Amino acid sequence: MLILLILITLGLLLKWSNYRSTKRLSKEVKNHIELFIADAQIYKVDLKTVEIDHRSWKIEILVDDYGNEVSQEIYSGGRSVSYKTINTYESKLALPLRINDEEKSFITTLDIDGDWLGTKFFLQKETFLFIDRESLDFGYLDLRFLNKEWLDYKYMAMAEKIIEDF
Repeated sequence: MLILLILITLGLLLKWSNYRSTKRLSKEVKNHIELFIADAQIYKVDLKTVEIDHRSWKIEILVDDYGNEVSQEIYSGGRSVSYKTINTYESKLALPLRINDEEKSFITTLDIDGDWLGTKFFLQKETFLFIDRESLDFGYLDLRFLNKEWLDYKYMAMAEKIIEDF
C-alpha cells in the first residue's frame, strides 16, 4: 500500500511539473528565442490578414475533491474523485506574407479559443514576425500582446517547407 501511495504521489508530481513546463517557457528557450530575434529579419504583420481556423470540443477529466486533475493511469481507487467537463481548443493560423516579391505562407497551431484570439488580433491590429535570415523557412510570431507568459513568441513554419518535408 505504501509503494502504491508513493507511485501515485510521484505520478501527480510529474503531472504537475509537466503542466507547469507547458505553461511556462524555460529560460533556455527564452534565451534561444531572444538570440534568434536579435539576428532575424523583421516583418510587420497586419493581423487582419491572419487566417484563423479553429475548433473546440469538450472532454471529461478525472478530478479530486479540490478540482485537481487525476491521471486515470495511476488512479487506483480509494479516494473521492469525480469527472469534470472542460473545453479544449485548437486554432490553426495561416499567415500570408510577401518576401522578396514572393507570396509565402507561415503556419502554426495554438491551444487557444479562436474567437478570443480573433478579438485580440482585431484590437492589436499588427505585430511582428521574426524570420531566419538564411533559410527563410521559419520564424517566431510576436504574441506578447496576448499577455500569456507561455506564449510570448510562437514558432511558425513556412507552409511550403512543411509540405516538402513529407
